[in-house]
Amino acid sequence: MSASIDSVLRQTLTDFELIIVNDGSVDRTPAILESYALRDQRIRVFHIDRKGVAVALNHGLTQARAALTARLDADDLCVPCRLEKQVQFLSCWPDVALLGSWAEMIDENGKILRQIKPKTRHHDLVALLERRNPFVHSSIMMRTAVARVLGGYRAAFEAAEDYDLWLRICKTNQVANLAEFLIQYRQHTVNVSKIKMVRQAFSVRLAQRCQPGYPGSAPEAQSQLDAPPDFLSPQANDTFYAEDAAIYRFLALAEPETVGRVDISSIDLQQIRRRTPQLSHDERKLAALAVVNLLHGFTRLPFSRASLVVLLFQLHPARALRIAFRLFSGGQPET
Repeated sequence: MSASIDSVLRQTLTDFELIIVNDGSVDRTPAILESYALRDQRIRVFHIDRKGVAVALNHGLTQARAALTARLDADDLCVPCRLEKQVQFLSCWPDVALLGSWAEMIDENGKILRQIKPKTRHHDLVALLERRNPFVHSSIMMRTAVARVLGGYRAAFEAAEDYDLWLRICKTNQVANLAEFLIQYRQHTVNVSKIKMVRQAFSVRLAQRCQPGYPGSAPEAQSQLDAPPDFLSPQANDTFYAEDAAIYRFLALAEPETVGRVDISSIDLQQIRRRTPQLSHDERKLAALAVVNLLHGFTRLPFSRASLVVLLFQLHPARALRIAFRLFSGGQPET
């Protein structure tokens, strides 16, 4: 956290306010933040009850007094020229409302693991947004007024609230990425994308369903969503996302923590196989993990183990061959 704050304070552009939202931390975080605020008058600290990422983000967006708002997660780092470069670009291109950048992924010790180089032009980014998120959230700078008019981040799209907002922004505004490494994005073993990978993937599909023009879209239904839907609940069968919920009851088996909540007898394996070609890359990975967990953790199943291996062949042929060999040689399937 301190390294992130320091990276902002070292910016070559010095005329900014740094809004820090403490989302219910009860450790030494409040004291550390207050000590920073005492040392630098540009820092404004807000302590709120823990109500989730979307609420914290919207609180910061509400408090922002500048025409442009930049994002940075608590463990990520800005290069010194980040704000200057992005402000210059947005000053020259007034039609662009959302601007990201390339990023370096680093580990917990600051070692560079790989580079993230998303597309940079509006039409390429819009095409990618139909399938996935081509922006690094910590690299984003956006026009404050545009985000506010659109209602900011929405809690119903948990773990993909940023993707939902980008979809809405690009409908009426230009978007872009700078082809410069302005951010170092820190990868942890406990990143949100790891802890809630199934929820994140479901929220991506839910956000797509709420956008006009998407196959099977129901944009009018977004008004019904005030919290993340429970796709494991039987009530999900009577909603506009019922087809997605049926798939995600199976994908939820990719997370050992949720296996106990899944009614295995309700899974239609044939439906999963039919929908396989329409699954995203992330969904196919989750489905493959779900198959592995079923083969490894259950002795009694409502479908044959051979049918699971066949499904795995559709999803990940190489892994299926390895598992089939182990199964038929009397070994345990890999995890």
